[in-house]
Amino acid sequence: MRDPFDALAEHLLRAGIRPRSVSRYVGELRDHLDDATDALAASGRPRPAARQEALDRLGTLDALALPMLADRRFRSLGSRAPWLFYAFGPLALYVATLAVIIAGLMGASSPGATPAWFGSAGATSQILASLILPVVGVWMICFAALRRRARFGWPLLGAVLMIAAAAAFQLDVRAPSPDLGGLIAIGVLLPSTQKLMLLSAFAAAALLPLLVFGPLGTRGAFR
Repeated sequence: MRDPFDALAEHLLRAGIRPRSVSRYVGELRDHLDDATDALAASGRPRPAARQEALDRLGTLDALALPMLADRRFRSLGSRAPWLFYAFGPLALYVATLAVIIAGLMGASSPGATPAWFGSAGATSQILASLILPVVGVWMICFAALRRRARFGWPLLGAVLMIAAAAAFQLDVRAPSPDLGGLIAIGVLLPSTQKLMLLSAFAAAALLPLLVFGPLGTRGAFR
């Protein structure tokens, strides 16, 4: 039997209510419906009729949604500030993570006392900064947007910003050798076509479910 509260949950998510609040509220309604159904069935009504009567007593979808929609405390950050949640927040988190990586590499090295693992750690950090972190960031943006039934505008902008930043930032780490000193540097360069295409391919794979299953449309894309 189809869950009678699926439509309510979908309605609340599309209206900007936090997924966790929706899950808790719908769970409470399900429990209340089960209790009311059991009570009516115990009084002699057939189970299907008891369930339908209990559902009718709860009220219409609009009536059930009203308490959540009227209280702004239940609004998700993605609904109240989508520009921050989907676009500039993830970008700031990516830049902050780069800063932590650089600080960790600098803290692990000192003149004449660079550990043996510094070279491999530097290579791993470069892969993290240029590929893994931005790809994970884009996938998390898209997952959050799907979970919240968000329109595609802000998540798409967030993905573009993440790709652009990852393609432009260049982290260089070089372990010291007898001929050359070590190096930890970050710069902003014109991204290569190959790097842009690689990052865009991973991002497209993340955006595809949002394009297929999300509440899309050319109107209100950033609402």
